[in-house]
Amino acid sequence: MPGIVDRVQTVIGGHWSTTSAPTATHRRSYEIAVEEFSEIYNDLRQLIERDLPALEDRIEATGAPVAVRHRLPRWRRP
Repeated sequence: MPGIVDRVQTVIGGHWSTTSAPTATHRRSYEIAVEEFSEIYNDLRQLIERDLPALEDRIEATGAPVAVRHRLPRWRRP
């Protein structure tokens, strides 16, 4: 069963080198991707906005360096 990314890639691939209108298959793939993403969006948002920062804080509290792109480590003067 194709996942969300597979469905979106089908739509993108089908339009990469054409100027024609989307096919029924492309439209349906997009609709299914939207439905599936809508179902997981709140879980993903919680993971990124709440769970991940909490995990980073726990890791940082152990003294381990945390290399995370979306935030700077807490600055502590030497």
